[in-house]
Amino acid sequence: MSNLDRRRVGLFFGSFDPLHENHKHIARVAFTYLKLDRLLFVVNRSSPPKLLSPYDMRTAAVREFCTLTDFPC
Repeated sequence: MSNLDRRRVGLFFGSFDPLHENHKHIARVAFTYLKLDRLLFVVNRSSPPKLLSPYDMRTAAVREFCTLTDFPC
């Protein structure tokens, strides 16, 4: 079994509209508590009946968080 087979990856689903401090806090706590190697943010394209900001803007905010904080996304 290779090291890739043993990596612990979490999935964090949400609309992230907007991505706010509580999302970031939950991500950090989950990452630490679950001893993850990586946490992937899964941005929902829609969230009926909620009107959302454009998908590209929301994914860009998640990418920026991961880049600026060196968070393993």
